[in-house]
Amino acid sequence: MIVLYVLLGAVALAGVGIAIYEWRSKRTLLKHDLNKARQADLHTESLREHITGVIRTDTHHR
Repeated sequence: MIVLYVLLGAVALAGVGIAIYEWRSKRTLLKHDLNKARQADLHTESLREHITGVIRTDTHHR
């Protein structure tokens, strides 16, 4: 059980260390991931519009 506490403490300490490093250097390690998520939303939106258009076109032929 002590080993589990030591491991959890080490992970928490590493997380705090990384957070302080990011705060002091004024940068974000996840900035790239956030930009990718925003681009994925745009792609998803255009794909949804395309699928909706195909469904509308398909229902007019019946």
